Amino acid sequence: MEKNDNPFEFHESDLYVACVGENGGTDNFDIREGFKSSVEIMIKAVENGAYEDTMIYPVVYNIRHSIELSMKIVIEYLLYMYEFRNASFSPEDKKKIYTHDIETLDEIIQKYYSFDHRIKEKYDKVHPYLNDYYFDKKGDVFKYETDHNGKPHLIKLGISSISYDVLKRKYNEMMSLFDNLIFEVMYLCKEYSMGTFTKHLSREDIRDIAKMLPLRKNWCNDEFSIVKEEIKKKYSIGSKEFSDALNIIQNHCEFCTYIGMEIKIGAIEEKELREYAKFVMEMNGEDLFSNEVSSKSGDMSGICLGEIQKKARKRMELSEGISDETLGLLMMFREYGRTPELFIERKERVLEVSGMLNYLRHDVLKKIEKRDAFRKILLGMKKCGQTSYCEILKSEFSNNDEESQAFIEKLMN
Repeated sequence: MEKNDNPFEFHESDLYVACVGENGGTDNFDIREGFKSSVEIMIKAVENGAYEDTMIYPVVYNIRHSIELSMKIVIEYLLYMYEFRNASFSPEDKKKIYTHDIETLDEIIQKYYSFDHRIKEKYDKVHPYLNDYYFDKKGDVFKYETDHNGKPHLIKLGISSISYDVLKRKYNEMMSLFDNLIFEVMYLCKEYSMGTFTKHLSREDIRDIAKMLPLRKNWCNDEFSIVKEEIKKKYSIGSKEFSDALNIIQNHCEFCTYIGMEIKIGAIEEKELREYAKFVMEMNGEDLFSNEVSSKSGDMSGICLGEIQKKARKRMELSEGISDETLGLLMMFREYGRTPELFIERKERVLEVSGMLNYLRHDVLKKIEKRDAFRKILLGMKKCGQTSYCEILKSEFSNNDEESQAFIEKLMN
């Protein structure tokens, strides 16, 4: 045996090295992916001639452990969401989380998942598959022949055969459902971190309520009273929580647009927006309205230095009437238009990251002059509830030919 042959150390001459711990950055999700992959590899080995009677033990063990990991990942995100909601699991249930018993983990999830219907709906699709694994309380049935009393696990349980075909089909179905569930709770964890919710209403619920409400100017009419009662009944909330939802809607840049309100972000002057629209049209020419983005963008071959400098001067001249503050806001809207998962509640942070602080003016102008960037800015404005800014840009294009009008209408809808 060589002196330096510890497999849990780094060896420069080794061909394959796994990065783990502080060097790997792996979490339970990554470990789960490893167990999922191993199941697929081992079942393929059996299908290609490996001995099924011995392979079944690591196959089922890894299947079961990937299920356990999936459930514990869901619970981990439920705990985060409960913290955001200023709530918590009971001390007894927090201790139970460390069990290997799938039935117990199932009970914990079902006890705490009802605060958001989206979690419940996705988990309820997974739930029927879990019963197959309730029998293995400690996760050791497929690790050892016998239990701690010397009794053979599978004989005691009356299991004498296992169908690879059924096992594989149901496992793949279940993991697909778990994947959807896990990505959903990951997203919801970010959503709840925004703080836009009430005791019984999620951010999505509040947005849907905003869409159900009449315009703010009609809240004194009988129509409002009728809709109010419908909403209270649908979401099983009282008048106090309904009022809380209304306050959130009226003070939310995105949601308030559904009731005919607008909360301005920044103070972009009308003339600056019109200058920006003209800037985009001048810098793109015919390419702005073509169905395909010009292949010339980004391709500098065959373009002489003089042409580049001429375009740079034109860029600076056409943008003289646009302030740095406005450029920063346009960059922020561009970010919202290109990143659908961004929440409006983080607009200050998005402005800080994407605004003028991190770029030279000339670089910002290059980023927002192209057709695709203009489209993303419009989409971002719409997402952020900036109807006035959108209408100004729309009106500027309406002064041009029918082709430009059609272009802007398409982007606005």
